[in-house]
Amino acid sequence: MDKLQQRRRYNYKNDVCIDSSQIEKELCNQSSLFMDYAELYADAVQEKDRQKQQLDLLYAELDAEVRDDWQSHFSKRPTESKIKVWISVHPKYVQAQKLYIEACRDVNITQGARDAFSQRRSILQSICALKIAGIYSEPKSGGDTKRALAVHKGLSLKKR
Repeated sequence: MDKLQQRRRYNYKNDVCIDSSQIEKELCNQSSLFMDYAELYADAVQEKDRQKQQLDLLYAELDAEVRDDWQSHFSKRPTESKIKVWISVHPKYVQAQKLYIEACRDVNITQGARDAFSQRRSILQSICALKIAGIYSEPKSGGDTKRALAVHKGLSLKKR
């Protein structure tokens, strides 16, 4: 399985979700998940750069080919713009462009996943802060609870 297939195997949307009932597990997994996606991003950038290099090399090869043997491709000496058009529609070049565009897409997707994991980290921190502050604690009995519910519902309670 090549790295591109491996990258597509990951389920970004699933991995970025947080199960608040398993907050400790989520906290423990955050750094390793972030590192996995950071590595996928680096691989995607490397592949994009490799595809760009291949595209540029192919362009140079086709350019040299058409300039060295223009008579077999054109009836008269071609202009610069005709050479560029000939290269741009050449089947090998079109295929190389598709591979480069796909590599750029993979970079964008993995960058988005990496960014989502940065947001996930912030959300985990917020959830922890809320738990520490007691937002997720069990309700207390007595007047404080009634008063809090009344305030929440927009009612006012008179003190006796």
